[in-house]
Amino acid sequence: MSLLLRCPMPSQVTVALLLRCPMPSQATLALPLLDQMRADNLEKDKKIAILENRVADLEQYTRINDVIITGLSIKLRSYARAVTPENGGEPAELDVTSTE
Repeated sequence: MSLLLRCPMPSQVTVALLLRCPMPSQATLALPLLDQMRADNLEKDKKIAILENRVADLEQYTRINDVIITGLSIKLRSYARAVTPENGGEPAELDVTSTE
């Protein structure tokens, strides 16, 4: 360290410091971002599961109490369709006749 302090020009100090402390690679910089993205995806998946369970509970409630909801256009399993291939067997049209 004493050699670095005796350097007359600040640019030489900067160059010397850079030579001693190599810059982190792009992969090293991307790892925390990747971990954060995975954590965000897990959180969103949990929220989706909670919402799907709430919808299932409401559907069960309507079946038990013979409640019929009309006038809503719904698209079933849109999340499942988004993460599966197109030929996964899911309906491609809006299901407006559902009275479950």
